[in-house]
Amino acid sequence: MFKFFDVFKNFRSKWQMKRDLDNKEKEFKKLESSVNDLYKMIESVTERDKIVTMAKNELETIFDSINEYVIVVDCNDIIQRVNKPAASLINKNPSEILQTHISEHFNDFANLLGEIYECGNTNSEVKKTFYSKQFEKYFDCNIRRIINSEKDLICINIYQDVTNQKITEEIFNKIKETLSSEKFSDKEKIQEIDRLIKYK
Repeated sequence: MFKFFDVFKNFRSKWQMKRDLDNKEKEFKKLESSVNDLYKMIESVTERDKIVTMAKNELETIFDSINEYVIVVDCNDIIQRVNKPAASLINKNPSEILQTHISEHFNDFANLLGEIYECGNTNSEVKKTFYSKQFEKYFDCNIRRIINSEKDLICINIYQDVTNQKITEEIFNKIKETLSSEKFSDKEKIQEIDRLIKYK
C-alpha cells in the first residue's frame, strides 16, 4: 500500500511538473508573441521613420531645385530657410545665412516685410512687382504670412525676374510720349526713338 502511495505521489509530482512546464511554455509563447509584436512595431516605426526621412530629403531636393528664390523668416525677420537659388544671389550657401537677419543679406527683400506686417497678425498674402537696388533688377514676388499655434513665419517667394519686361515697358511708354510730344520735329522723334531702342 505504501508503494501505491509512493507511485501515486510520484505520478502526481510528475503530472504537476508537466502542468507547470505546460503553463511555463504557454507563458513563454505569450511572451514570445509579445516580443514579436513589439519587434514588428519597432520595425514599423523604423520603416515609418525611413519613409519620413526619405520624404524630407525629397522635399529638400525639390526646395533647392526650384528656379524661384525662396526665403522663409520668423517674426523677428531671422532667416529660417533659404533655398540654393536665393543663396546663390549673394554667392553663399544656404547654411551660411541661416539664423541671420534678412537685412544682412537681402536688404531690399527685408523692406517687403513691412507690407505683410501692415496686414496684422493674420494669415495673409501680398503679391507685387518691386525694384531691387541691391541686384538692379525688377522682381515679381509673393509674400505669405503663415500663423498657427506653433509658428509665425513669412515666406518670400521671388518667382520671376521681370527686368527685361519692365525696361521694355518703360521704353515703350517713352516712345509713346515722344510720338505724342509737340516739342520734337518728326526727325527728332525718329532720332529719340532710335536712341531709346539702342539704350535697351
